[in-house]
Amino acid sequence: MAFYELSYPINPCPGTISGAGFSSAMFETDSGQRRYVRRHLQSRTFLDLAQQIQSHDDLYALITFYRRIGGVANGFRCMDWWDYATNAKGRLWGPNNTEEVACTDQVLGVGDSSTTQFQLRKFYGDSDPIYTRTIKKPVAGTVLVGLNGVNQTSGWTLDTTTGIITFTSPPSAVDEISWGGEFDVPVHFDMTLDEMLAVTMDDYGNVSVPSVPMSEILDENPLDEFHHFGGAIASAMTANVSVTQGNGRLHVLDPDANGRRAYLPPKAQMCEGMGLFTIVNASGTYYLDVYDYDTDTNLTSAHVLAGKSVIVHLGRHPTTQALTWYLFAE
Repeated sequence: MAFYELSYPINPCPGTISGAGFSSAMFETDSGQRRYVRRHLQSRTFLDLAQQIQSHDDLYALITFYRRIGGVANGFRCMDWWDYATNAKGRLWGPNNTEEVACTDQVLGVGDSSTTQFQLRKFYGDSDPIYTRTIKKPVAGTVLVGLNGVNQTSGWTLDTTTGIITFTSPPSAVDEISWGGEFDVPVHFDMTLDEMLAVTMDDYGNVSVPSVPMSEILDENPLDEFHHFGGAIASAMTANVSVTQGNGRLHVLDPDANGRRAYLPPKAQMCEGMGLFTIVNASGTYYLDVYDYDTDTNLTSAHVLAGKSVIVHLGRHPTTQALTWYLFAE
């Protein structure tokens, strides 16, 4: 799937439908007790923009855009008109709404005198539970950046394709970093439009589109199909190796010497979740170590001893919100 930095071209109107949802499973016991499993860490925004088609020009703009994007296979930008800004109301329009975005809307954290890049995020709630949303598609020209509550007109750049701010000089350990602005949602057309973008002729010359559904492309990165269905690999470890999702979830390794390294994939290429990998040391003699590819650091200070295994999870650090590997020994 490709992603095009193109915005859906038709403006909103009454009848536009949008909202966030989660993918959950419910299990009910014979006694009536229910258990719920949240399948996705993130919510997903759904939209249906059929009501935006108000004229022949709107219809042709939709047809043109649909063909340019290549149907459902590729992603694009779309604004959720109920939640597209960092201020308290999530929008800049509507009755009695006088709030603008400000550089202090969303606090990203505190500097450390070395880090120069910060991912834009939006936080929902002022106390626990707080939902953290990664913002990867900020709208160019709308973003404000603050240090200690003061708007910074220079000293930083923004990548609008990733939502990453890069400071010319790293903020110090006493600098609170914040931001405000507008953002799009990365979406693709729903699978119901794969075979046909249906257009109905209502009467003499008037047409309508029954439905234009879209769904958000989650920040959770896609997994290789082999990994999704399980999969395993066994290999003699005569040198350091790379653990990849393409080789499955179960990696059975047989090191020929102590200290052989199994490097986990770059975290940005992986989804967050539990039990992404199980690494088994099949040697009867030697230990191996599991390393973070991004930082080249050993994640198993006590080693994975001969005949033992570790289960690898990926989640957010509770303070910094940075992607972090978590390993649990057998």
